[in-house]
Amino acid sequence: MQKMSPLFIRTFLGLGTLIFLGLSVYCVYKYIYVVRQETHTLQKTNKDSLQQIISSIDQDLHHFMKLGDKLADLAGGSINNPSAYMTLLTDMQKTLEEHPEIYSVSASFAPYQFDPTQQFHSIQFTHESSGITQTTLETWYDYTATSWYNAGQTMNAQWIDPMYDASLDKNVITYVIPMFAYDQKTRSKKFSGVFALDFILDYLGTLVSSFNVQKESYAILVTRNALILSHPSEEYVKKGMTLFDLTSIQGNKAFIRLGNLIARTPHGEMIFTIPGSLHNTYKAIFNTLSYAGWSLIIVGPEKENFIPNTYIRRLLTHIVFSLLLFFIFLTTLICKIYVGRTQALWLTSSICALLIFVSICTIWFFDSISTENQLSHSNIIDSEITLNRFLFLHKKTNPQLYKQDIHFIPTGLYLYEVTLETTNPIMTVHGHIWQKYNIKKDASLEKSVIIFNAIEQSFEKVYEYTHDNINTIGWRFHAKIKGNFEYTKYPFDQQNLILVLGHKDYTKAIILTPDFDAFTGIHKPNPEIDPMANTGPWTIASTYSFYELTHFSTDFGIKDYNQQTDFPTLCFNIAVHRNFVYPFMRSFLPIVIILLVAFAILLIIGLSEKNTKLAQMILSLCSGLLFATLLAHQTFQRSVESSRLTYFEYFYFIVYGIILLITINGLLYSLNRGRFFINYLIVRIMYWPFVLSILLIITLIFFY
Repeated sequence: MQKMSPLFIRTFLGLGTLIFLGLSVYCVYKYIYVVRQETHTLQKTNKDSLQQIISSIDQDLHHFMKLGDKLADLAGGSINNPSAYMTLLTDMQKTLEEHPEIYSVSASFAPYQFDPTQQFHSIQFTHESSGITQTTLETWYDYTATSWYNAGQTMNAQWIDPMYDASLDKNVITYVIPMFAYDQKTRSKKFSGVFALDFILDYLGTLVSSFNVQKESYAILVTRNALILSHPSEEYVKKGMTLFDLTSIQGNKAFIRLGNLIARTPHGEMIFTIPGSLHNTYKAIFNTLSYAGWSLIIVGPEKENFIPNTYIRRLLTHIVFSLLLFFIFLTTLICKIYVGRTQALWLTSSICALLIFVSICTIWFFDSISTENQLSHSNIIDSEITLNRFLFLHKKTNPQLYKQDIHFIPTGLYLYEVTLETTNPIMTVHGHIWQKYNIKKDASLEKSVIIFNAIEQSFEKVYEYTHDNINTIGWRFHAKIKGNFEYTKYPFDQQNLILVLGHKDYTKAIILTPDFDAFTGIHKPNPEIDPMANTGPWTIASTYSFYELTHFSTDFGIKDYNQQTDFPTLCFNIAVHRNFVYPFMRSFLPIVIILLVAFAILLIIGLSEKNTKLAQMILSLCSGLLFATLLAHQTFQRSVESSRLTYFEYFYFIVYGIILLITINGLLYSLNRGRFFINYLIVRIMYWPFVLSILLIITLIFFY
């Protein structure tokens, strides 16, 4: 064999080794940087949002506090001064006209202060549906016995905790300022009453929600005692719940620790987990408002998947490919292929083939652990936190929808059988489904549920239960659902099995919500599915709910249909991946055997004498091998029944090409035609690296 130029080859291999080593180091650095940047960007964005929201709320509160202080001074000076009193009345009414955020303003004088002959006097201006009204509080109740008046008597202006207003059926937050009058006898200021500015608590919710926080994060405003003032779930605010009350809803003790931490320190952060959530950890950061003493909390994932999983997987593939080329160049340099020894060439070929095969297996592994298919939906609702976040954003983008009466119906399901054949896109499910209706608010609704995407479904009511004004109805159900499955990566494919849930009443605004409270074992990865459920050749990777926003081009014949666009439809997703060991062996083993037989034929040809009998033998062997390949290919197609070419099907096309090349090369060799092309040493040495390189290229096309 002719000896190659050692200096040129060594220089080329050395430069190649250094280049791909540098490329490998760069790809590893970029991967680490991206993963770290993912967390850093999220936390920085949330911290910036926290300061921005606090600063804006402080500015608003400070503005109203200055306004209240000014009116309180005017009210204190109006005692025994009719003209000042008239000015006070004018300014109070003008304040409401200029500030629709303020529900009411009132000046409540201490007993016998405004008029020595009259014990009480309190004037109040209020925003009503008919306009601004004026009333006197003493005709309704003894205001000196109220908590807000007693708070004003402490001689310090302050924001007090919300109080329920029966006339509004809403909670009201109040800023109280003590009023003082100048005493001519003592020549000092004397307490003369309490001035109050009332705000409907919805104002704080609107103010907080007007700011954007990072995706899948949301803001909560609480008092010093952990009472919730603003929350994406308005029910928590209406019910007067605290952070401690969220413990039972969220399913862990994190909010107890958070409430205690807020009571001890004005700012800080806490990392915690939400059982059953797709995110590993969550982070709550908080800070205290300067003027009111309330704490603003932003809750969200500690590490948010705002970078697509595809990008991360591709970075890992870059690392694998760079390391592959680095080790190939390093192997050729160490084995000294430029010397031309046969042993060195065979060793280099074997190591390179092994490296390529390991690279292919690594790419398969990266795809198997990837969650891009499992989490391929937007608006994923995997916990109470993400539900609140979705409603928070949806209300901001669709304010008109939430002006009407919306019924939120908690809906849960539990599956005890999920059947999906190997390549049949029909899923059969059996299980329980239940809904919770508020006896008062949802009294007009029909108790019903439907699976929109089922081709067959049946429901049997099995129980009805009422507790704390909540009527729970449960059904057993059976449904067949046709999925739009993709088998191109078979047997490494992953599928999403989706149940689209809805209510039968199309005329009312009904939003189904996941019933997280119903699951006590949410530490399990898939609490909605019986652990003993038979899933056949599939493994359940994850389950979660998500919202699909409607985009109908029809109103279904219903006048003023309000669910045509951007109305949330609750969907339940079961992400499954195939148990690939058996289908992999069944699909890949015939290909491996055929390639080994082809290599054996190649070896036999190289050891045979060149004559016409050899040509006949080559045609006979290759024809038999081609027939075996066709038979294996047809068996594979029947087992998959895919309408598109699958990943392993391309392997058969490669085998056809290899058999054709071996046939041509063998005939040329037997007839002593051709030059380098019939050099059987080179052909045999390059066989496995060449074949595996083509398989690697096909793998990159499908899995990159």
